Amino acid sequence: MKYTIEYQDLTEENRSMRTVLAEGQGAFGRPYVLVHKTSGYECAGSCARYTDESWGAIGTDFNGTMFGQWYKIEQDARAHFDRVTTPTVEQRA
Repeated sequence: MKYTIEYQDLTEENRSMRTVLAEGQGAFGRPYVLVHKTSGYECAGSCARYTDESWGAIGTDFNGTMFGQWYKIEQDARAHFDRVTTPTVEQRA
């Protein structure tokens, strides 16, 4: 298997697909998604590179910047997603 290929060689059978599993809201109203990514080729600049199956807790900032973390194990990604989307209780004096 090649780890990088040209975009013209991408097909429905060999490309990585992302599926949103859950949506939530994090600190400062930032939207978060729990994502599953299948193994296959994905965009990597001037070519496509092979990626393994993974799960991610991905947030979007107010200016459209995306941030987060990818995990090899679904439970780790769900724990991260639950941690950043669970409302915190404010203590008032």
